[in-house]
Amino acid sequence: MCPITCIMARFKDLNPITMKKRIWLLPAFLIVCGGIVAQPTKLKKANQYFEEGKYRQAIPLYEEVLGVEDLAEVKLRLAESHRFLGNYQASAQWYALTIGLPQSRPEDKFYYGLMLLRTGDCKGAERWFKDYLKYNPYDPRKQRLLNACGYIRELSKEQPGRVTLSLPDFNGPNSELGPAFFEDKLVFSTFRRPAEDPSQAFLDLFQVAIEDRGGARAYSTPQLFSSSLQSKFHEGLAAFSKGETEIYLTRTRRVPAYLPLDAEIQRLEIVTARRLPQGGWSNLQPLPFGSDHYSVVHPSVSSDGSRLFFSSDMPGGQGGKDLYLSFLENGQWGPPINLGPTVNTPDDEVFPFISDSGKLFFCSNGHLGLGGQDIFWTEEGHDGLWVLPRNLGTPFNSQSDDFAIIFNATEKEGYFTSNRSGGAGKDDIYFFRLAETGTPVQLDVVDLTTGAPIPYIRVLSSCGGDTLVSDAEGRLFFSLPDCCTLTGTAKGYQPRSLEACERKGELAADTLFLALALAPEGTAASRPAPEAPRGTSGNYMLNGVVLNQESGMPVVQAKVGLASVNCLEPASVFTDKQGRFTLSVEAGCCYQVRIERDNFFAQKMKQPICVRDGEYGQFVNAYLMPYASDPASEGDGVPVKMEAEAGAFGFDRSSNEESEGFSFRVNVYYDTGRSSVQRSSIPHLLRLLQLLKENPDIVVEISSHTDSNGESESNMALSQKRADAVVRFLVSEGVEKERLVARGYGESRLVNHCADGVPCTEEEHQQNRRTEFRVVGKVQQ
Repeated sequence: MCPITCIMARFKDLNPITMKKRIWLLPAFLIVCGGIVAQPTKLKKANQYFEEGKYRQAIPLYEEVLGVEDLAEVKLRLAESHRFLGNYQASAQWYALTIGLPQSRPEDKFYYGLMLLRTGDCKGAERWFKDYLKYNPYDPRKQRLLNACGYIRELSKEQPGRVTLSLPDFNGPNSELGPAFFEDKLVFSTFRRPAEDPSQAFLDLFQVAIEDRGGARAYSTPQLFSSSLQSKFHEGLAAFSKGETEIYLTRTRRVPAYLPLDAEIQRLEIVTARRLPQGGWSNLQPLPFGSDHYSVVHPSVSSDGSRLFFSSDMPGGQGGKDLYLSFLENGQWGPPINLGPTVNTPDDEVFPFISDSGKLFFCSNGHLGLGGQDIFWTEEGHDGLWVLPRNLGTPFNSQSDDFAIIFNATEKEGYFTSNRSGGAGKDDIYFFRLAETGTPVQLDVVDLTTGAPIPYIRVLSSCGGDTLVSDAEGRLFFSLPDCCTLTGTAKGYQPRSLEACERKGELAADTLFLALALAPEGTAASRPAPEAPRGTSGNYMLNGVVLNQESGMPVVQAKVGLASVNCLEPASVFTDKQGRFTLSVEAGCCYQVRIERDNFFAQKMKQPICVRDGEYGQFVNAYLMPYASDPASEGDGVPVKMEAEAGAFGFDRSSNEESEGFSFRVNVYYDTGRSSVQRSSIPHLLRLLQLLKENPDIVVEISSHTDSNGESESNMALSQKRADAVVRFLVSEGVEKERLVARGYGESRLVNHCADGVPCTEEEHQQNRRTEFRVVGKVQQ
């Protein structure tokens, strides 16, 4: 991939280009590096072409220089030039000529392995990756590099019916890229040619309306998104804030006054504007971390508006372009934070997109993948650090460049950009929809003796005879079409099988979490069980305590049950006065824990409990959230100090004191005066849907409230329509209508002092514009 200096060439000639020219998608640094000092003019010109990304012009000049003088630096430049152009065979040949020279660097071994992998020699690639890792033993990509053949084979595996791709008809012969959702439209970047100089081309934002015609998508003719945001240079790659009140986009940074107007140094920056009440947008304002010395591009804003992700080549990164994060602090964006070496590589990580569920999607040519640029995703772990990114695999990724993915709120469909063959132009935007077939399964393969994950384990499924391979964390995802026997095999471990069945009915869409514990050869299953400690009966026990998530007090008479797909399930038990429980379990088995009690939301523990040989006692804390006052549930003991966290399924208790029972607030947002739910509210409604499926015996009231603005009669009618809209959504997702009561309260239940005639801020009025739910009864059996 070419350095950042290559980008301007793309917009001058629009010839077919590599992904590196696309990475910033706007003109960038045309700085001519010093190159190899005191070389002939021809070599200097070749180096200039290289730094500008004009590799096709640089290659013949480098070859002429080599015809006169044998220079290792020139051979390396030829290897890199061909790599940037995607000429993997030629690149591998040049790397082979330089890899043993004194001037060769450890990273050249990595790139040589990568070129061999691209040309089908995965065993040769693994050899050079292994050599590279001698110099970089703590590279986060280590396990994937050592098992490159199996990893690429798994990414390339076709999964019929998993994803449906289509090519929208608004794509043209040039390039359309960088999609973003806005209202019921799709905003994207494409090129325009000024009438005064048709040889030039500049990015602008365009939009198409989206219409759903019986499951099929129809699009309007592309129109300019906003003339007020347009300039004579480049604007593109937009992102919108929650509520779509702010826009963030990338544009050419103005040339500083101390540089000549014709200077070949042009940086990129992120700018923002606010949506005006009368329509249109305010003047664009640059974000505070732009610079004349580096570029900042590709914004993406989290659903709560508190985090901004972007890409930059600012100093101090891992190399190339890195992903950064900025937090909104007192109305200002804070200093950029590098996402670290687990996410960022010495190459390029660009086009971030943060989904409503917190998954961060991006594209990279530094992580192992199928093509030049592949799409990956990561998320924050429990320790606050980003986990090792996962490749989306086929069909999202191909041997070409795939990038700039976005998902809708349900993460079931979206768009991405690719220059793969079969498109309408150079870069095309593709629509995708994930199929919902069978029960989604997450299987974790672990070592029975240590509990550590076993990476790249082969799991044979009896359904279709498919062989699945776990990732570096010993985890794999798939769908169960029926009851299947899953058999895990690995060198040094005894094979083990379990039977798993698809879920039908109301839980059919829920992910089934399974664990497969393999015993090392010569241990566990092949030897007698260890002798129980003195004073025990030899039984394995699961002990725990159930606490009220709100008060921290023990919960009495809570029912605790275990579910297992490969072992006998013990009878359920009830907690004592201290909220304690004890269950008999079996070694080598994994269990899902479920706790329930009247006046509390039933809860499943997120992680399964796995019992290993020799560990006779395990202890867990479990928490239940009450939905009604129940003094009889309170046990003996001192309240436990609870961690500050959201309530049941991520919902907070409402401050409304007028309703009977406990009310919980749902973050549902509407356009002013309208009852239709905004797209940004879907994740919150899906959490409510999950709660109702986990608690199939409760009846809830969905209540909608307005602020005091407007006439009280109109507010009452509007709030009823909004409550009805939420109920319609839940019914459409399979919740029985008899379990839902829609009630609009208008402005009759304000949570603060902002009544008619009382001056209040917009934030105070927003507290009253809310949707809540509360349990009002049980389903009659």
